Amino acid sequence: MSKTVKLNEHIYNLLIVMNFDHFTANELVDALDNVEMVNIDRSKLIKLVYRQIRMLESKKYLKKSDEKRARSTIYFKSPTFDNQIFVPNPCKLSSKGKVASDCDNHCLKSFFYLLSKEKIELEAEKAITLREMDKYRELLNRYPQERDFIKPFYSDAREQATNIQGSLEAVKKLLQHYPTNANVCD
Repeated sequence: MSKTVKLNEHIYNLLIVMNFDHFTANELVDALDNVEMVNIDRSKLIKLVYRQIRMLESKKYLKKSDEKRARSTIYFKSPTFDNQIFVPNPCKLSSKGKVASDCDNHCLKSFFYLLSKEKIELEAEKAITLREMDKYRELLNRYPQERDFIKPFYSDAREQATNIQGSLEAVKKLLQHYPTNANVCD
């Protein structure tokens, strides 16, 4: 079994959670710069991205196009990348042993950001499931003689919609009541 590879959690969110592929270094920097949860100076962000890309490239997880100019080089995931297990690198401790406040804010915003993303995904799943239910209902009306065949599919879709709605309500409730001044890094 292959050893896990730690990635900076910002890079992890882009490459693993959001599944970035076929990108330039500048696209990664811009994507991170546009995410509200990232409170890093742009020059440090550029260094972070290039360090992570170099590390992934040296381990053969990323390959690059044959562009001559560094800014237009396109990086893409190799087959080795897909077979590797990556984990987000957790917040680092400051020299005094306390978690830095920027790191606290990042972790909290990262949780909020990922929860918001999950809410969007659940809403999309719910919409698809509701359309599926509508189609089964339409087919039941059009082909009443096939009721015994279609009804279990309709019931499954209705149960799935109920489960998705429950998950969606839980996530919405968490987002609504999320503390804006908490200082915990999970």
